[in-house]
Amino acid sequence: MNLNLDALGIIIIGRNEGKHLEKALDSIPEGIDSILYVDSGSTDGSPDMVRARGISVHELDPEKPFSAARARREGVDILINQSPSLKWFQFLDGDCTFESEWCQTAVDHIALNENIGIVCGFLSEEAPDLSVFNKMNSLRWKADSKGEIDACGGIFLVRRTAYEQAGGFNDMLLTGEEAEFCSRIRKAGHLIVRLDCKMAQHDSDLISFSDWWKRAVWGGYGDAIQYDILESGISNKQRKKIFSSLLWSFIMPGLFLIGVFFSFWKLYGLLGSVLILLTYCALFSKIYAERRRQGDNKNNAALYSIFCVIRKFPHALGFVRYILNSKSLKKSPDPHAS
Repeated sequence: MNLNLDALGIIIIGRNEGKHLEKALDSIPEGIDSILYVDSGSTDGSPDMVRARGISVHELDPEKPFSAARARREGVDILINQSPSLKWFQFLDGDCTFESEWCQTAVDHIALNENIGIVCGFLSEEAPDLSVFNKMNSLRWKADSKGEIDACGGIFLVRRTAYEQAGGFNDMLLTGEEAEFCSRIRKAGHLIVRLDCKMAQHDSDLISFSDWWKRAVWGGYGDAIQYDILESGISNKQRKKIFSSLLWSFIMPGLFLIGVFFSFWKLYGLLGSVLILLTYCALFSKIYAERRRQGDNKNNAALYSIFCVIRKFPHALGFVRYILNSKSLKKSPDPHAS
């Protein structure tokens, strides 16, 4: 075993992942001793199954809101107490499995580059043909860039010193915690790098439109929480994403309806509504052209573009839902609100 892996701690988080979790555990390289599973209130026996494999389990206190950020933060604290000599932490979600060479490749790379705080690779979808929604995730991950990046998802390897300098995960965030954490990693002077290799397989398990819609609504809700808590700390990229969702989901449809209303008296009202519809076509065309440049075939580019446009509606709905559930965007939210 490579001595570098002796200093690696693996933290797996999950809730009712069942067979997914078993596969995640099976994918961990042999010889790594510092492994912790953090459970967020599972009722399917996941903690007992993990313990039966001889792996440590930490069950989150149900009196506090469950979140990925909280699970990862508490997991790191526990592993540091158990193994103070750890130098790196690798995070894995319970519905994912490691690619066979990932952990060794990641540790070797970060060990040789002291300026790197986080290293990640490429995700792939386990069952992209199971549904059109799984296919969408597969296309989205395919578009990820390699080399130095601004942020990554929740599966990555982080240098312990960089993690501590950045202050760890913000467990007030119920979603979107990765981008916020990555922002603090970069502010602390560390690079985030995506290697040109496969890192893990993910099972999105998005079977129905309802599954996909709910996840998109939750994404918008999480962005609103970030906007509330972080205020000026939110990135310009995220501000643009929020504004774009609100523009295309509320402002543009509102202008369309105004045009329809005035069309009963004036022709320009109808023309205005037609122009609004054409802007949606232009948005689709812009995304489609970009995906074609990235190498997608016509069908995949069209599929991705359609769902990118549609997703703005549930994302904006989630953002507005948080506003309506909160007394003020200047106060920290009640994490129990939904």
